[in-house]
Amino acid sequence: MNNNSQSSENDYIIAALSYFPFVSLFTIFTSGRNNYYIKYHSSHAILFYLFNLIFLALSIVFYWFLKDIFGFFVNAIFGLAISLQMIVGFSLALYYSTQAYQGKYIVIPAITKIFYSFFK
Repeated sequence: MNNNSQSSENDYIIAALSYFPFVSLFTIFTSGRNNYYIKYHSSHAILFYLFNLIFLALSIVFYWFLKDIFGFFVNAIFGLAISLQMIVGFSLALYYSTQAYQGKYIVIPAITKIFYSFFK
């Protein structure tokens, strides 16, 4: 079901492309000023990648503290965890991009709450 009947096909494409890294920064400053649908998805993409970056940084810091204590076991676990994070992050970005192209507003609980608190 299409939740955004006022948007055009170009808006859907731009919103879908905003889920690619660094494209969201461009779209929020160009098309996002006048179009709520593009602004919504671009902001969600920026916040999504920010949360991913924070989680990755925390994983690396946590790894540095534990690598000397547990050795190889920690290397294997954190290598797997970081790989899974990248695969899941890419899969979610692809899913959100598909939803944006279909004209749907996505709801990511924490990110949507932050979006509405800053852009209301």
